[in-house]
Amino acid sequence: MQDFLLPTISYVGRPGELSYFAQVEALYTALDIEMPLLYPRHRSTIVEKKISRMAGKLDLQLSDVLEPGKAADIIAERGGDKLFSELDNTTQGISNMLESLKATIVAADPNLENAFAKTSGSIVNPLG
Repeated sequence: MQDFLLPTISYVGRPGELSYFAQVEALYTALDIEMPLLYPRHRSTIVEKKISRMAGKLDLQLSDVLEPGKAADIIAERGGDKLFSELDNTTQGISNMLESLKATIVAADPNLENAFAKTSGSIVNPLG
């Protein structure tokens, strides 16, 4: 109805928004309304100098860094399986040490249980 009363010349949108127009194209035809010209919204990514240097040292392309999990897959292909295995073992060891420390701390002061859980999470979660 809106495009009938106020025709749209062009529309700039994200991929999901543009796919909507593909779904309603039949309505424009049925109502004899000209569809607007569709343009994808400009996208850009700012890469910090430190990240760019690190990616260069690892011979990774920007697309490798941006695609979820791809950088980890590339590192694993380069023999990083041992690295990931050792990191998992180390993380488990730290978790075990914190768990045994928790009993001692909570026995000394039960009010510290929540604070200890929060601190433990901030130590272990970034590791994996």
